[in-house]
Amino acid sequence: MASKPQKPAVAEKANNLPRLMPISRHTLLSNGSTASHKRSHVPNHRHRGTASLSLAQVTDLIEASEHAEKIGRPLNWFVTIHFERARLKDGVRSQEAIGTWLRLAGQWLRSKDKAITNTFVWVIEHAIGTGEHVHIMIHCPPAYHVDFKKKACGSWMAKAGMLPKSKDNSGIVIEKIGPRGYPSASRPDQIQTYQNQLDGTIRYLIKGLDENIGQENSEGKIVVTVPNGRTLAIAPNPSSAIFGRRCSRSQNISMKARQQFGLAGGA
Repeated sequence: MASKPQKPAVAEKANNLPRLMPISRHTLLSNGSTASHKRSHVPNHRHRGTASLSLAQVTDLIEASEHAEKIGRPLNWFVTIHFERARLKDGVRSQEAIGTWLRLAGQWLRSKDKAITNTFVWVIEHAIGTGEHVHIMIHCPPAYHVDFKKKACGSWMAKAGMLPKSKDNSGIVIEKIGPRGYPSASRPDQIQTYQNQLDGTIRYLIKGLDENIGQENSEGKIVVTVPNGRTLAIAPNPSSAIFGRRCSRSQNISMKARQQFGLAGGA
């Protein structure tokens, strides 16, 4: 009688599993002298770490940002949340905190005007000295800017598992994207417009791009093509590995939404 095949040893099974970085590397820590909160954080193990933004991601972020204005939802706020400085609770993944914060923003905006659709793009970065943080571009009608900023820095941070902004906590920074009434550095004769402000913010947003997705110019910047045949020169700034989703945008400016807009006759 033939013997039953033996089950593979536990050690052999382990060898076939995806390799993960040591737990000590799974952190949000800046590992720099500015680290204010020694916080360990284990990410979702179902995802592998990514070191940069791909061409598809860069293209999607640029086109989504451009499309927001076409549908009357210009991305006029630039929000940066530093998870370490904001003391994000242990056990809460950065993507979860982002999702909660954006959901609260969308609910609040809709409570002000049911016609407002939450419109945003975001990118996570991880750099020595600042730790893991997210850059968000989001739409808010000018009439609600003051109250939006109070909520964004206060209760939404708390409900997302972080400390609200205070004198001792610089975990969130909000800046305006749009006309500011002063000449741009490259065009002293031209007052800043929403478009050149948006372009500048996009350049900063996607600086963690894969350096092989575009051609390098004489200044060492990566040149990528944006809608309408324009080009953007990006100064690359590599990020440490990000586990889980690295970037995203709202559904109303997704690739599918943009395609439907074009089919419906939108410019």
